[in-house]
Amino acid sequence: GAALAARDRLGAPPFSQSLSDAEALQLGRALETTLESLATAVAPDVALGEPDLEVLQAPQVTWVAGKRALSALDAGVVFELTEAMSPDREVPSFTLPPGFAAGVPALAGAPGGSSVTLVTASHNLGTDVAGSYTLSLWDSSSNTPLEVASLPSNVDISIPFDTTSLQAADQAAFADGAVRCLHWVGVVPSGDPTLLNSPWSTEGCRLKSVSTGIDDTGTPVSNRGSVVCSCDHLTTFSLAFGLPPVRFGPTTPAFGDVFQAESGTPVSFPILGQSETSGAVTVSASWDAAALSAASFDPPAVVPSTVGVCTSGTVPCTLWESESRFTWTPSAPGDYSLTLSLLSGGSVVEERSVSVRVLFCEHFMTAGQTLRDVASLFQTTWQALFAINPQIPNPRAVAPADAGRAWECTQMGCALSSAATAGVRMRVGKIVVVGENETVADLVQATGSSMTQLVRHNMRRLRMLSAQVYDIVPPGERRSVEHNVSYVGQELCMISSMADQCYLA
Repeated sequence: GAALAARDRLGAPPFSQSLSDAEALQLGRALETTLESLATAVAPDVALGEPDLEVLQAPQVTWVAGKRALSALDAGVVFELTEAMSPDREVPSFTLPPGFAAGVPALAGAPGGSSVTLVTASHNLGTDVAGSYTLSLWDSSSNTPLEVASLPSNVDISIPFDTTSLQAADQAAFADGAVRCLHWVGVVPSGDPTLLNSPWSTEGCRLKSVSTGIDDTGTPVSNRGSVVCSCDHLTTFSLAFGLPPVRFGPTTPAFGDVFQAESGTPVSFPILGQSETSGAVTVSASWDAAALSAASFDPPAVVPSTVGVCTSGTVPCTLWESESRFTWTPSAPGDYSLTLSLLSGGSVVEERSVSVRVLFCEHFMTAGQTLRDVASLFQTTWQALFAINPQIPNPRAVAPADAGRAWECTQMGCALSSAATAGVRMRVGKIVVVGENETVADLVQATGSSMTQLVRHNMRRLRMLSAQVYDIVPPGERRSVEHNVSYVGQELCMISSMADQCYLA
């Protein structure tokens, strides 16, 4: 019991790392190896296709073993730990990439029917921010461990966290994304000055995402969530927080941020990288090139503004920064994903996923808004909105559908929004396609819309074809240049107070 308690104390990455007792570290690792051996000794009783077997449970650690065919590993496996291992938290899991077995030298040339034993451990550390979780691979026939390191494709580890027991200032560190992925090495690592005298290392692991929980109303719960670490090996993993020496700067969007823009409105934001070790820090962004290119007025781009500039004002320099700006003017409605990358010396240190919500003839209805509120914004009636939005069961209230920190983008730029954190996408009009021998004025009259509404919600589309869009007025009021421009085949948003079947069809 005392040895097990000692192992758990050593296994937890405390807020202030100060472990240096070599004998205690060796004792902790020896205990872990003994428990792994015990788990694999019982594992032969588990047959392929049967549920994983819980082979040992102590007050603070649970070991589970299960068999997998090599063919299953090559297809990719999600190895999920049970809820009992992490009460009141999200379920931790390991996700093996497709082709995983091919990256393990000991499995090269193994018969097609071969199987391996996967052993997981959950170290429930009570009031600490996050537990530690182990995944190891063993030869099923000989019960010997297999080394898994330097994989060509990383393993993703989802680690729950709970900051309820922390002070407000410490919880803010998680909210700012100052989280690090650690793995157990048992010896003092080098390279990360914030982990000196610690048996934990960050080498070979990078932060992939941070997500917070959501309550029943769709509001983010900042003190609970999960972190996904992406690592090129198998061992014991956990989390620590505090500013790492190479990090995203404070102006960079946070994990899960949503940029909301109407079709034709530019989306632009900075990506800042900071380093306390050298000027070899860079930032970039990636996306689905085909999807975004097909949905663009102006294609997405990342333009560097500063690279490796010393900003500490001291000699020698103690802080370098590199900044780039992402820009994109979307056209097609939808939700689009972006990945922001922080690199040091050409290697990815951290990634952040953000998204862009593009609205066309739509509104994102937020918590507390009513259909009357939205109708007032778009100069229509709540009855018309209710008729064209069957997904809204009650016109007086809308249940939030998703949540997250949101940015509202206008022609003046993108700014954090206090309202658009949760809500539901809804239609505010009808998208029509201009047909042969149809004029814009004809469509406006037929739908009961107005030229003001037309220009307001279709400005970029109209400007693509006519530099004098404001001259498009109903015939008879003043001279129109409409006859000089063909809008045939163009999609336009028509907003009207009419709620009859003619408008809804």
